[in-house]
Amino acid sequence: MNNRVFTIWCNHDFAGALAPERELLIQDAGNHQLQLFDPKDDGKDGESRQALASVDIAFGYPDAQSVRECENLRWVHLHFAGYTAFDNADLKQTLTKRGTVLTNSSAVYDEPCAQHLLAMIMALARGLRDGLQAAFVVNHDGRYRAYVNNCPHVGTPLDLWPNEFFSEDGRTLICSTHGAVYEPTSGLCTAGPCVGDRLTALPLAVEGETLVVRLPAAAVSPAPARDE
Repeated sequence: MNNRVFTIWCNHDFAGALAPERELLIQDAGNHQLQLFDPKDDGKDGESRQALASVDIAFGYPDAQSVRECENLRWVHLHFAGYTAFDNADLKQTLTKRGTVLTNSSAVYDEPCAQHLLAMIMALARGLRDGLQAAFVVNHDGRYRAYVNNCPHVGTPLDLWPNEFFSEDGRTLICSTHGAVYEPTSGLCTAGPCVGDRLTALPLAVEGETLVVRLPAAAVSPAPARDE
């Protein structure tokens, strides 16, 4: 049984930087027969459908209905954590009855998801989200400027639509709330309800390929005090 040669159907995406992974799969498949298809060829029709009907193992994301109909399949491994298309009682019953194993890659994402969640908790606790929204950087005629994201007119952020600071012609900054217009290089309001006022400029430095902006302390909400 251990010497049996399996036929493996695969439509995993090995494009770009993942090309070396494709070579590793081919190498490690050994004597097993590997049939590779484009990600869009999900076994619903055409050559990929004919191949799916005769293989032992499917790796990638084959069409759920096709998996139901391909009775030779013994193991289907989904390369995503999601399996919504396969999450129905009829399909599960069919696979269970004929002994087909269905697995997914949810465990692969456990650690990255935990790290992402921890980073979000720390950022919210320290008010980093507010700090990031408190400022913006513009590149006008090859020169960078940083400003507090606060219109002097009524104190609202300039970008009612996220990251939309420039006018349609790209020559001025504009507040989307009441239309105050500012010069990108100086922050001076030249038209609108607060002519003569200025955006609050922030210190900005270019360190290699990184822009470093220093926010005023008031722009970042401190974490709430805790009772000991």
